[in-house]
Amino acid sequence: MKLRRALTAVLATALLAPAALLTTPAAAATGTPGVSTELLALPRTVAVGSGWHGFADVVRNTTDGTLPAVTLSLTGTAPVTVQFFDNAAGGTWHTVDLHKGRFLRYADLMPGEYLSKPMRLKLKAGARPGGRATLTALATFCDDHGACGVSAPRSYAIKITAKGTRQERQEGPGPTRACAPPRRAAARCPSGRGSAHRRPC
Repeated sequence: MKLRRALTAVLATALLAPAALLTTPAAAATGTPGVSTELLALPRTVAVGSGWHGFADVVRNTTDGTLPAVTLSLTGTAPVTVQFFDNAAGGTWHTVDLHKGRFLRYADLMPGEYLSKPMRLKLKAGARPGGRATLTALATFCDDHGACGVSAPRSYAIKITAKGTRQERQEGPGPTRACAPPRRAAARCPSGRGSAHRRPC
């Protein structure tokens, strides 16, 4: 319970960080060393009426110790709907509350290990060409000593384009080849909702 309260307090503080500290597509804000986050294959442009677009929310343990509690958070601005895939609930998609932020918790993230969570987004009704949406990803964590921290937020801008426009992807570094997501069934996480690819780097 104490660990959960500490994690919640760290997340609340992180979500109050001013958006002006963030850049696109990578973040300039400084977080606590321990975990890193990024959104892979996120579209840079989304055309009106183009439906769902898949991407992944990746969190990596950059410490030399196991992290018993890691929570993913995603905030954003209208007009997009974002969902995460919950394999543990029979393979269903759940909508992320982009105002609340926190949507998934994992346990026992090993040193150097990363998790890749399947995500998707689409434009809401009424979205018009020329508009923009912003998504900001971060993760909070606690170690086995009860010390908690937060990753540096990463902010991404998405431009809304006219129907039929070719899609562009965000630029920026991804995992190295040795750390590419595995092509196998996702393992169920020992704690929290859903599942994700787990892979040591």
